[in-house]
Amino acid sequence: MHVSEIIDRIQAHFGVSVDRESLVSSPPARRPAQSNRSNINKAAVKQKNLSRSFVQMGKQLRAELDQAGGRDKP
Repeated sequence: MHVSEIIDRIQAHFGVSVDRESLVSSPPARRPAQSNRSNINKAAVKQKNLSRSFVQMGKQLRAELDQAGGRDKP
């Protein structure tokens, strides 16, 4: 399909005028750099890590049990 056919279809379907130059010469959308995405993902994984949550919950439970006198029980 030729570019002029695509432009005609867009104009007919959406009722807007499309300039050939803007359609052909527009740069592709850029994605964030790989290193930036990996840093963001690593931070999210550390924050939402289930193992860390479980350990934190266990520490809190142990402290509450010790405070309630559980330390003295066998």
